[in-house]
Formats: sequence, C-alpha cells, structure tokens
Amino acid sequence: MYDRKVGLGALCFEDPRDSQKLDKRLLKLVYAKELAAELREYGVPLVYLDACQTAQAIKDPQASVAAQLLEEGVGSVVAMSHTVLVETARRFVEPFYQALAEGKRVGDAML
Repeated sequence: MYDRKVGLGALCFEDPRDSQKLDKRLLKLVYAKELAAELREYGVPLVYLDACQTAQAIKDPQASVAAQLLEEGVGSVVAMSHTVLVETARRFVEPFYQALAEGKRVGDAML
C-alpha cells in the first residue's frame, strides 16, 4: 500500500501479537527501508512482490516499495504498478521462475 501520510510505500503484514487469533487480526505496516535492511543481512538478490501497487508512488517515484528496495541495495525487484488479478500474477510468475531456474537473467525472464 502507499501510505499518503508518510509519503512512502509499505507492505501490510499480520501483527505477530495476533498470531493466535483467527479473525480481525491487526496489521503491521512495514516500510521498504525496514524490509530492505532485513533482506540486506541475508544478501537477497531478487524480490518478487506479488502485491498490487508495490511499484506505485503518488508524487515521488522513489517512494514506492520497489524503488525503496532498489535504493537500499536489493539487486532486482519485480513489482506491480497497478492492481493485478491473482490469476494474472500466477500466469506471470510460473514462467518467470522457470526461466530463472534455467539460468536466464531477470530481464529476460520477465519477457
């Protein structure tokens, strides 16, 4: 999601305090800088964000989740600029990962 109050993109995760609940769980917003810092420790070279609008920013293109992850050192990010149907994402991701498994570069796998 894009947090207009802060002007940054964020991902919504279930709040760990609600791990025992089945419904009405609290959400925890995790901004890209925080996520990138965690991923950097593990040397994650590619992040695939199968979440709508993760490449979207209202005023500053660098404020999206994807842009922030790249800015913070993630090598490649695949993200959605608009809302995407689950079926559409599924049709993309299967051949994308297959191409990566065959040794293709990220850009070629996207094509």
